[in-house]
Amino acid sequence: MNFDQKVEEHEPVDLKRAIEITDQYLARSGEKFESGEEAIAATMFGFTRSKSEFIEICVNGRKRISYKFEFSDPDAPWFQKLRGGTFRFEEELHSRERLIEKVTEFFSYPSKLIVQQCKSKASRSGRSPLGIQPGTPLGKSIFVIVFFAILAAGLAWLIEHCISIGETELPSKSTIHRVIYRTRTPGFYWFVIAIYSAGLTWLIRGCWLEFKIVREMLNERRKKKS
Repeated sequence: MNFDQKVEEHEPVDLKRAIEITDQYLARSGEKFESGEEAIAATMFGFTRSKSEFIEICVNGRKRISYKFEFSDPDAPWFQKLRGGTFRFEEELHSRERLIEKVTEFFSYPSKLIVQQCKSKASRSGRSPLGIQPGTPLGKSIFVIVFFAILAAGLAWLIEHCISIGETELPSKSTIHRVIYRTRTPGFYWFVIAIYSAGLTWLIRGCWLEFKIVREMLNERRKKKS
C-alpha cells in the first residue's frame, strides 16, 4: 500500500522472500508516523495468488496483527455465487510465529483447503452445534455425536409411530399425559408433530455439522503425524 492508499503490485516471490518481507514490516511496528497514510503504507501489505485469492496483513503492533484471508471460488455452485460466493476470514494474531504460520500456509496449501481449516476453526472457537466446548477430547466428541444420533433415531421413530396411529402425547411434568387425536383436533395434532419434526431436524443438522468438525480434526492429526 503506497502513500496514496493504492495497492502496489510487485514481482512474484517465493516463501523465503515472503517471510523476509513480513519481517521488514514487523520491524516497523514500533515506529511513530506523522500521518495515517504514512502509517498504513508502512504497516499494511499482503500476498496474492490471483485476483480471487489473497491475504491482507496490517501490523498494528508487534503482538497485534490484523490478518484477513479472502477467496472467491470460480468452481462454486451457482446458488453460492448468488449469495456473493466470496469467503472471508479475519483474525487477530499476537506473535511473529503465528503470522509466519499464516504466510507459510498461504504459500503451501490450496485456497480450498485453507477455507476448510478456517471454517473448522470458526466452529471450534465457541460451542459446537451440539454444545460441545472447545478443547473437549476427541473421544468424548464422538460419544456425543453417537448419543444425539440415537436420540434422533428415537425421535424419528416416535414421529412415524404417531403419524401411523393418528395420536400423540403432549409432554407434561405431571404424571398425567394429554393424548392428542388427529381425528378430533387435527390442527393442534399437526402442530405438535411439527414441533417434534423441528427437533429432529436440529438433531440431524447438529450431528452432521459435528461429524464434519471431528473429521477435520482427524485429518489434521493425520497430517501432523505424516
